[in-house]
Amino acid sequence: MSRRGPAPLANSLKLLRGNPGGRRLDKGAPEIPVAAPEPLDDLTAEARAEWDAIVPLLVEYGIVTLLDRAALVMYCQLRVTWRELERVVKREGVVIASRAGLGVHPAFKAAMETLTQLRLLGAELGLSPSARSRLRVPGPPPQPPSKVDAFRAKHGG
Repeated sequence: MSRRGPAPLANSLKLLRGNPGGRRLDKGAPEIPVAAPEPLDDLTAEARAEWDAIVPLLVEYGIVTLLDRAALVMYCQLRVTWRELERVVKREGVVIASRAGLGVHPAFKAAMETLTQLRLLGAELGLSPSARSRLRVPGPPPQPPSKVDAFRAKHGG
């Protein structure tokens, strides 16, 4: 029998979302540091380009850890699959003729299913505006003061 209610959130996600319920954080939960996972060697060039575009941003904003590798791989591969299906639909059209008459192209149906999976994975990774609106992500770390600013601070300027 499955549990009732939504799945529990990791402490880091609760903090990123501002802990809207005000519930106590799980003190026994592991704290996993933010880090960029390594991509799989067998990613296609197109999937690797997607990886290279999103992973640095997710790391910069403290959203991704080494444990998110599988989800990131799935997301990147799904993006490639969706683009390929969209190319087929663009080339052949949404409607096709068959023995039974006119119908929706199977590639269009597959593209819509792929898009649903992309949306769900993207929400898990904070890649949609609504998913980001629920996060409270600290900005980039402050830059150290320049030499001029340090001199002014030291000498009262």
